[in-house]
Amino acid sequence: MNESEIRERYEKEKPIYLAWGRFVQDYIMQKLHNENLGEILKIPPLKPRIKDTDSLITKTLYRKKYDNPYDDVTDKVGIRFVVLLVEDIEHITKIIDSAPSELWKSSKDKDFEIEWQEHPELFTYESVHYVVYNSQERTCNDTSLVIPANIPCEIQIRTLLQHAYAEMSHDNIYKPTVEAKPEVKRIMARSMALIESADHFFSQAISELNEQSKQHISWLSVCEKYYKLPIKNPDASMYLLDQIIPLLGQDTPEAVSEYLSKNSALVELVVKQKYNSSWLYQQPALVLIIYLAKNRSHLLQSSWPFTEDLLSPLLTLLGISKLYSS
Repeated sequence: MNESEIRERYEKEKPIYLAWGRFVQDYIMQKLHNENLGEILKIPPLKPRIKDTDSLITKTLYRKKYDNPYDDVTDKVGIRFVVLLVEDIEHITKIIDSAPSELWKSSKDKDFEIEWQEHPELFTYESVHYVVYNSQERTCNDTSLVIPANIPCEIQIRTLLQHAYAEMSHDNIYKPTVEAKPEVKRIMARSMALIESADHFFSQAISELNEQSKQHISWLSVCEKYYKLPIKNPDASMYLLDQIIPLLGQDTPEAVSEYLSKNSALVELVVKQKYNSSWLYQQPALVLIIYLAKNRSHLLQSSWPFTEDLLSPLLTLLGISKLYSS
């Protein structure tokens, strides 16, 4: 095909490619919604991107060599998903790979994990690229357009940091008005090394936060089991729990729960004493403070994170001597 033939055909087929891109994007978005994974997307997906006609002609006839210059270009329409963490990418790749065969056939055209294994010494553009080909002719419900079989759509999946690198490098390095000098390419490689490290640290931080969250949930369930009155300020309750959990040290939720179960009458009595007059008695974490007062009194008093006037009345109710006098 020559330039005029490519231009004429592509202008006619652009609506078809756009319709196929919308179909693919809508399918993936619906699957993410069904699996309650919509929050992993940190940039709302834009409408499918249609390749500019002049860019297509440049790519097919001048920048690259193709056996079939028109049909071999797989990025005439593309969609992009931007997530926060590297591991979030897998949620989308699973949706693509598990799609029914009557929807599409897919190929992973670029995978930074494979490239990392083959060239561990290089720091370059990272992203996951799929191309999905329409398996069979289909008609779009909203436009009545007929999408032929084997129409391709490129899918890019990136982290936020990979996206920032791609936006910087795409027009300035890979498609520049002037050839980038080696030192500029070196700077970009160094930036990618930092991005890879930052992505790793983000994942590590989230993993540790998730473990911490599991610990909080375990302790919160203990509190809610033995605290029988309404919670007036949930935010304050979580703040108090944050301060008290470190004081529990090696004590397990199971051990503390066993103590509270045996002493449930005492716990209930203490909670009711000043429920209407003291902020401290309105928090479920109070049951953990009672446990510490009875079992780790020295530690509780020496490490108490608030003012003494909050703790002293509780110690008096429990018949515990104060270590320090006012």
